[in-house]
Amino acid sequence: MEDPRYKKLAEILVNYSTKVKEGETVVISSGFDGIPLVKEIAKLCWQRDAYPRFHWGDESLTYLRYKYSSKEALSKEPVIDLYEMKHTDVWIGLMGNRNTNALNNVDSEKVVISRKAAMKVYKERVRNTRWNLCCYPSTGMAQNAFMSFEEFEDFIFGATLLDWEKLSKEMDPLVTLLTEGKEVRLVGRETDITMGIEGRKGLKSDGTKNMPGGEVFTSPVRETVEGYVYFDFPARQVKQVKDIRLWFRKGKVIKATASSNEDYLHQVLKTDKLSNSLGEIGIGTNYGINKFVDNTLFDEKMGGTIHLALGAGIKECGGDDRSAIHWDLIKDMRQGGEIYIDGKLVQKDGKMLIKG
Repeated sequence: MEDPRYKKLAEILVNYSTKVKEGETVVISSGFDGIPLVKEIAKLCWQRDAYPRFHWGDESLTYLRYKYSSKEALSKEPVIDLYEMKHTDVWIGLMGNRNTNALNNVDSEKVVISRKAAMKVYKERVRNTRWNLCCYPSTGMAQNAFMSFEEFEDFIFGATLLDWEKLSKEMDPLVTLLTEGKEVRLVGRETDITMGIEGRKGLKSDGTKNMPGGEVFTSPVRETVEGYVYFDFPARQVKQVKDIRLWFRKGKVIKATASSNEDYLHQVLKTDKLSNSLGEIGIGTNYGINKFVDNTLFDEKMGGTIHLALGAGIKECGGDDRSAIHWDLIKDMRQGGEIYIDGKLVQKDGKMLIKG
């Protein structure tokens, strides 16, 4: 018997998140184990005479690509992918790995080269399609979260099958603070960092771009970032990096350390002109997510956390998005953390001090 929760999640993704319309081309990208959710999304598309297309992948294929492809081959721009994206109205990316560590030992330089080559495709998707990223239950992610598969199913559906229109309105006071504010200061364990946000626009993640939603964010003025920050939670972008510490001066990372995969961290920082500066500051507002599961899509939304993203900023906020990377690094603020906006304390120990 099929789990009815897959149908409910598909309805949210198609009707609320991306608002698929008749005659539109919808690209659905998924791993093989995502078929229960893909089927429900496809049925909804066909029922309204939209045209779903399917992209299937697996981390083992990605591993083989990095293992056997030359750097020259990886640097070639994927022109067919770009053509397709230019003719896509809606893009829905479904994620769920069987083995989340499959790429941990691949050549870091090859990963960076590949990301640079696909940058135009990524920009086309972000700027010109209605897109959404969502996870489906998978054995690999369940293991990373130290849960059974059934427990992880409950976790995912508990974080996504919500009244997103109501939750969206509750984020508005914080959106206003980030839009009208001039400076953000973060204080916590091994952390004291400030950044200017004057002239930027605050936005919210309310399930329309990522599912689950649950963050308010903006792009800082890069050159204003000063101070140091320690990220309590591991960060994963192809490889997992633990205990990241960054020091900033005049907006640039001047020192970076990590307890694992530090070489990969340094490689990412050298990707392009913007990869060693901050493109985003986000504040997690989804207090239904209270456990780190080693999946950024969920972890960055966790109530009582903040995240800072290296690389591409958010164009809609006034940021510069011309970077091949956007790497969210997450910090727990629930024990001794403080967030100040223009000198006013708005969050302490992970609890918001403003209405909403």
